[in-house]
Amino acid sequence: MLMRIHEIEERVPITMIYGSRSWIDNETGWKVKDLRKDSFVDVHVVKGAGHHVYTERPDEFNRLVMQACDVSDKLAEEDAVGELPQFLEDDAVRPFQRTESTLTMRDDPPRVSVVLD
Repeated sequence: MLMRIHEIEERVPITMIYGSRSWIDNETGWKVKDLRKDSFVDVHVVKGAGHHVYTERPDEFNRLVMQACDVSDKLAEEDAVGELPQFLEDDAVRPFQRTESTLTMRDDPPRVSVVLD
């Protein structure tokens, strides 16, 4: 991931969420933050959570995901063209807008979804 991080446009915000007891080293998040000095990079290490932060600390996970969505929305509004980055084929290009987000913990495995309009 670190070798390709420069391929992501600078205006695309990145939020990384780690559990403090996860087997995944959160050092990558801090390296990304250091490599993308001109971009928004937010790294969170959730105290007391393992790798599956969404199940072990769901309230904190939900808060961080909503915060990340709010940051993305705010940055999109501030963007000179007023649109989020385009990810669709050229013939179907249109701006994304977040209209609804859901976190379903009853699913196995739990799923996070953002419905885009």
